[in-house]
Amino acid sequence: MQHTPVVILCLLLITLGPQDCFSSSLIDSNPTCCFAFLKKKLLSQRIKSYSFTSPSCSYKGVMFTLKKGKILCARFEDNWVQDYVNKMNNNSSI
Repeated sequence: MQHTPVVILCLLLITLGPQDCFSSSLIDSNPTCCFAFLKKKLLSQRIKSYSFTSPSCSYKGVMFTLKKGKILCARFEDNWVQDYVNKMNNNSSI
């Protein structure tokens, strides 16, 4: 019974401590996933930027943000998607 306050204090410190270092390394706390994908090729002129889906998602995808703000998902395995990503990477490094 003498150790009870010490144990409670330790548990309290663990739960209130810095959680960002644990959550980001173990679990993606805010996964961004796609469940519906484009069936047709998107016009490259409409794309403003892109980002990849979270590694914790079931499907690997690319989220294209259009110039009007809309976000559309495409399968990373599609050749045109990889071509666009490579093209955008090359343009940003110039």
